[in-house]
Amino acid sequence: MNLLEILREEITKLNITDKLEVARYIYIRTGELFEYDPLWNFGTFEEKLEVKNKNIDINNVTDFEIICFSWAKMYNELLHKFGIVSKVVYTEKSRYDEISKRIYKTINHAYVEVFINGKIYRADITATFNDLISIKFGYATRYNCQSARRYNEGEYKYDGIIYDNSQELNSEKLVKDMREILNSIKINSKVTQEEYIYQVCKLIEQKIDFSKKVGFVIGKVYIDALLNIFVQVDYGYEVINFIDKSKDVFISVYQISLKDTTKYFSYERTNLGFYKFLEISKEKVNYYNKEYSKKQIDNKKCSRKVAEKILKRVN
Repeated sequence: MNLLEILREEITKLNITDKLEVARYIYIRTGELFEYDPLWNFGTFEEKLEVKNKNIDINNVTDFEIICFSWAKMYNELLHKFGIVSKVVYTEKSRYDEISKRIYKTINHAYVEVFINGKIYRADITATFNDLISIKFGYATRYNCQSARRYNEGEYKYDGIIYDNSQELNSEKLVKDMREILNSIKINSKVTQEEYIYQVCKLIEQKIDFSKKVGFVIGKVYIDALLNIFVQVDYGYEVINFIDKSKDVFISVYQISLKDTTKYFSYERTNLGFYKFLEISKEKVNYYNKEYSKKQIDNKKCSRKVAEKILKRVN
């Protein structure tokens, strides 16, 4: 896919001429087209290094999986093609090595600074997964050319202004509707915590559309964020991830132990190519245990951050 040519055609057709709006449009479109690379969570050291150093050819895109580093380089290049001044910014994290007794600094994140009309804007589509989730499910983005102002030499403070998007109200209504249904269940039924969690999962299965190019990581973080919103506890269900990297298989199974039985939901790729959250049988879980390796991933911290931001929008 020639991404650059497609963006040029779309921006021309939409008659977007303001540079800031061009930058924001490109940001949204890349968020719609690309998925977060699960190898960044589940890969070996060598695989992660390859993912970190990946370069995407904007004239011939064949790989639609990104992390902060590959997206920042791609977005920066796209902006330059549209005559917008920008640069990739790399952040460092200090790590203490017990053996050498030394502190090492490693690059742990990348985003883009955009310079328009003497102002600085921050573009950071992977920050806490917030904006990738927002774009996939129709919320307003937070880091889409977020305005910045200098507060110290070489340092900037970013404003908390969010960039709106036309689907936001529909998504807010969906979350509110789900909350009303669940509140009704709590009030009108004597359900246990586990039974309530099962009803939450059934609503996610019925109400949330994962058919867009959401991918494994973003879909899973969004599910966990919704569970944080509606359940707001750290117990009541267990999560097992089944992986077969050679076959590009990534499956997350949620296990809920009820009084007389155990229920299972999985987030997995369908035969149509997109991911779906659905209730599955014990036999299918047994098959996954036999065929795939099991991995652990903790997205609770990121999920809670995303959940808190969603809560602020719909309360």
